[in-house]
Amino acid sequence: VLATLFLAANTARELLEPKLLGKKLGVFPIVIAAAVYVGIYLYGVAGVILGPLTLLIISEWARELDEP
Repeated sequence: VLATLFLAANTARELLEPKLLGKKLGVFPIVIAAAVYVGIYLYGVAGVILGPLTLLIISEWARELDEP
């Protein structure tokens, strides 16, 4: 029972996290999902937070460079 509950909660989190973060940051959910996975690859467990944060910093930096 606990294993089933864990799998259901984990699956729901994996599906909903990119969508919810994408709405708040104004980025497509697939980009957020990729940022989370790349963050986990680069930073380990902390990459769940640091991946999207790095994406946000890079996108803001690119916007600043693009403005005259």
